[in-house]
Amino acid sequence: MKSLIIAEKPSVAADLARALGKIPKQGEHFENDEYVISSAVGHLVELEMPEDIDKKTIWLLAARDAADHSEGIRPETD
Repeated sequence: MKSLIIAEKPSVAADLARALGKIPKQGEHFENDEYVISSAVGHLVELEMPEDIDKKTIWLLAARDAADHSEGIRPETD
């Protein structure tokens, strides 16, 4: 099974392809047997604003492992 990597911009996708073993470019993306690396133009997510997070959630976020950053982001709205 291949892993999909979505980079913030084309230059970052190229850097990732180089770092992961010179993955060849296939049109607008990079692909080999293990990876498909593509890019977006602009941000896909943004940080949630404090007013968007209820107070209980803020305390739960503060209390758990700081290494997990999956909470507190949302899809870009612009």
